[in-house]
Amino acid sequence: METGLENLGNKKENIRKKDEIIKELISFSAKYNNPISFVSFGLDEDSELIKNTKINSEVLKGLSKESIKVIESILESLKSFLKRPLFTTDIPEKAENRENEKWWKEHKKEVSKEAQDYYENNRIRLGKYLGIYGSLSYLSHLIVNPKVKIKLLDLNFGIPTELFNDNEKGDKVYPTLDDKEKIKVAEKFAEIVEEAISILEGK
Repeated sequence: METGLENLGNKKENIRKKDEIIKELISFSAKYNNPISFVSFGLDEDSELIKNTKINSEVLKGLSKESIKVIESILESLKSFLKRPLFTTDIPEKAENRENEKWWKEHKKEVSKEAQDYYENNRIRLGKYLGIYGSLSYLSHLIVNPKVKIKLLDLNFGIPTELFNDNEKGDKVYPTLDDKEKIKVAEKFAEIVEEAISILEGK
């Protein structure tokens, strides 16, 4: 069993590793003329929202063991989402030209595997939202307790429509936004995820 000192040591080591990855990416992106601007570094393991793993008993009322396991899995995926960074680069994340994607593929071998993983988990990308959006929708249908269900349904109504609406051409709206607009959507969606976690944990 891990002692308090060992736990503190592990936390410090994790923070140190994350700091090194961030410094590595900032230096790398500047070197190859595509500087990174961080909006969020992602939550750490010891943040209050992440470290609690206990689901409130009111949430679990009337649920089968299988449903409880699904909710536990969804809670973990919500927390994993918030651990991901959020940043922009000088080359916009526009789907039409894919310049940023080309830049990354050309230069990514210059950084460590850990830095590559961290970069590729950027929350600004649409694909990072779709699974979480689906999980939130499924969660509200899975819960039996009406008091909890209504809270989750209300949250779903607050999800930015840019993530799932199409434009007049039939294309998804989100990829057509500029990076500043995407950041606003990303921050709003993160608030929804944080609220969902708080509901599940009874905070």
